[in-house]
Amino acid sequence: MMFRANPQHTGVYYTDALPQRGEMAWSLKTGGSISTAPALANGLVYFGSNSRTLYAVDSQTGQGKWKTALPEASSSRQ
Repeated sequence: MMFRANPQHTGVYYTDALPQRGEMAWSLKTGGSISTAPALANGLVYFGSNSRTLYAVDSQTGQGKWKTALPEASSSRQ
């Protein structure tokens, strides 16, 4: 295992055995498109939307735990 698959960090993985795609476990309607990469901690998924909202969602059930307005657009790259 290596960050982004290889020494060139292309993100391309070569394999003969691709995993089967699973079914969607859950979905959540947000106030805008998702604008951040999700973060997972302690069974919760955290992500921001273009509606300037930060969400915390149960990773197993998809049940929203809380959401909060952000003063400006969110980004996982900050």
